[in-house]
Amino acid sequence: MTAGPHLSKNLMAAEELVKETYSVPRQAREARTLLGGIRLNARITLFVFFGLVAIVTMGAILFVADQRMSRAISNLESSSRVSALVNRVKVLVITLTNDGNNFTLSRNTKFAEAYTRESGNTVSVLNGLRGIPAALDAQKLVITLADGITQHATHFQNIIRLQSILGSDGSAGLTGNAAVSGAALENELRKIPAPRLMSEMAMLRKLERGLRSSITEENAKAVSDALNNMRQSVTASSLSARSKKALTQRIQSYDADMNQLARTRLLQSNEISRLDEVAAYVTPNLTALTKFSVSLRETARAEAEVTRMEVRRILLSGALIVLLALTLVGALLIRSIAHPVTDLATAAVQLARGNRSGSIPALANYDETGDVANALVYFRENMAQADRIRQELEDHLKNTRRSTGAPGMKATAPKSSENAITSTLERTAPQLPYREIVRTPVSKTQPPQAHAANPVSPSGIPTDISANFRASLGTPLSSFSQQVAQTSQNASSAAKGAEQCDFMVSGLAESREKIDDIERLMASISDQMSLLAVQIALFSELPPDDPENLLMLSGRHLGKDGDHPNSPSVNDRIETLQNGTKRAISAIQQIGKTIEDVNRVAVEFAANASNDALDAATELLRQSEDLRGMLDDLLGRIKSEEQTGAGS
Repeated sequence: MTAGPHLSKNLMAAEELVKETYSVPRQAREARTLLGGIRLNARITLFVFFGLVAIVTMGAILFVADQRMSRAISNLESSSRVSALVNRVKVLVITLTNDGNNFTLSRNTKFAEAYTRESGNTVSVLNGLRGIPAALDAQKLVITLADGITQHATHFQNIIRLQSILGSDGSAGLTGNAAVSGAALENELRKIPAPRLMSEMAMLRKLERGLRSSITEENAKAVSDALNNMRQSVTASSLSARSKKALTQRIQSYDADMNQLARTRLLQSNEISRLDEVAAYVTPNLTALTKFSVSLRETARAEAEVTRMEVRRILLSGALIVLLALTLVGALLIRSIAHPVTDLATAAVQLARGNRSGSIPALANYDETGDVANALVYFRENMAQADRIRQELEDHLKNTRRSTGAPGMKATAPKSSENAITSTLERTAPQLPYREIVRTPVSKTQPPQAHAANPVSPSGIPTDISANFRASLGTPLSSFSQQVAQTSQNASSAAKGAEQCDFMVSGLAESREKIDDIERLMASISDQMSLLAVQIALFSELPPDDPENLLMLSGRHLGKDGDHPNSPSVNDRIETLQNGTKRAISAIQQIGKTIEDVNRVAVEFAANASNDALDAATELLRQSEDLRGMLDDLLGRIKSEEQTGAGS
């Protein structure tokens, strides 16, 4: 009875201890694990952040690689375009040179038209080449080449203009004029006999034909000298004055046409020679531009190859670095979670095995692992509190045994409520049911003397009633009185049976309550045994001479070698007690079920007995009313007979 308040005080102290334990500030920062000051959700957010940084970094790497590759491809395309334009310029220049040469040789206008068209295309291509950034280093070459092509075209246009003055054929232009005046002079010479003049004329005609092609200054001077010689020959000849005059006029006309033709042809020849000079000037520039385009293309290809390799290295190294960094961050974050969880699992296993001396890691963490570590500390303190409660219980049991003076006696179970119920039921004799009482004959249930003893004693009946009248009325009245007495006795028996049934029902109910109390007590004992088993398991690793070792409470003594001879373990004894307690609880539960069934039957029986007693009381009341009516009738007859006898 004294253990209840003591245990409640211990529980209150344990609660205060738990509060103090859980509210203690966490350990110093040295006891904190990696990233222990960051919550798990924050670590997940941190990993997502690093993942985004890795994605952005990879995007930046890809952007740089794309820029470099795009620049290399642009340079390659520019070099290819420059090379294509240079090749086109080269082809156009060669075409222009061929068209110019063909025109100077054949004087065919189609070559002039082709030259004009191709020269315009060449200038357009050169202007396009000047607009390409890759050709900036060759701008001088391009400008020089463009100037050369312009000069070449200018000279060629001069040649074409002079050719139009000279005439495309021998019948037009200066050539035709010279041919006409020469033919007229030749006809005049044929009219006169002058062989020397004819030979000189033949030489002039030959020189005239020579003027149709390119000439030099010497050729023009030779034509002028030949005309002067012919003029002097005519003057020195023995011809008539008229003939000399006519020949002189013809010679002057022919001289004018020939000199104009020679000067014009000389100008054209000079333009042709300048055209060759320009072509010779353009050719080295074109060759240098071609070499530049080839070098530019080779350089662009080499740079593209180098850029491709560099981009490949950037992509591989950048991706590798980003992946390694992300993997390292992920490994650190996972380790910051897995390492304390593993240590906490090990500490939890040690606590489950009863080892409270081991340290609990991650107590200084401010994340979920720190919460688990503090929960394990809370559990360890609960184990310590349970051990203290066990020690106090043991001390209390020792004090109780000392106070009773019988420490060696076996504990006896308290008397069950069945004994009290049985003794209560035994105080009342068993009674027959009402229906059996009713069916029992009067001779068996009650002696005749009980029925004959003053069945009716009305005070108003006179004593001098005649015997005949008594004999005539005695038989039915006596019989009815006996029935009323029997009914009264049946009602009394039914009432007594109902009272006994009520007493039995109340006893069964009280027994059921006591059995419930015993069952709860046995369950509490079983729980205490379980707690004791846990505590023993917790202290099983303590040395035998430790005062907290519960094995010493079982009466086991150490042998010489430190063993425990011929003594079962406390766990076996506790297990035996627990099994016996469980069997007792099971038996009590079965007894409770049986009493509950008996109680239900008793309640039904009590209800039936109460109903029978009510019916018997009702029948007794009815028979009493009938008896009173019969007695009233009998008294009336007696009074009438007495009056009649008095009147007679």
